[in-house]
Amino acid sequence: FYMHVLLDSLKRINPDVIVLNGDVFDLPEFSSYTVDPRDWDVVGRIKYAHENILKPIRDICPDAQIDFIEGNHEFRLLRHLADATPALRAVLSDLHGMTVSSILGLDKFKINY
Repeated sequence: FYMHVLLDSLKRINPDVIVLNGDVFDLPEFSSYTVDPRDWDVVGRIKYAHENILKPIRDICPDAQIDFIEGNHEFRLLRHLADATPALRAVLSDLHGMTVSSILGLDKFKINY
């Protein structure tokens, strides 16, 4: 329901700037809480956000500036890379030039992180 209202509002308003206020990606796999590995689907969760949130917003507002403010759910990934796997962070960022924005696929939708 929420997405329907948001998308309908975007169609009517056609804003110049859209701010996504975090927690678009639910990433419990990187949480400090215990998550049953049988419930892991980090790729599916990111794809879900792409297909059901980011793509529809970008399709409706192709020329809008979209700014994404990191929420605690997205911060889980950054915290994990910094604390639990700093060597992997170095490989991804220093060697391959990847950022959290590119890992989450925000670049694909021209969304500022």
